[in-house]
Amino acid sequence: MVILKTFSTAEQAHVIRTVLSNEGIDATVIDDNAFGGNALGAIQSSIRIEVPENQLDQAQEILDRGLPESE
Repeated sequence: MVILKTFSTAEQAHVIRTVLSNEGIDATVIDDNAFGGNALGAIQSSIRIEVPENQLDQAQEILDRGLPESE
């Protein structure tokens, strides 16, 4: 798995993961803050989406298209 993108909120990451999943991408949200922060105790955003390396280009293309419009 490789990092596709980092986010400032878990909500943003989960929305993008859902979009990627709907396009057939095996995306995973990793939230290092879920357990009280990272190993160094830094208070910074560590929420990211990881995808399999062989799906990275396709996932990036989906991100580049932007989010679908709500009806």
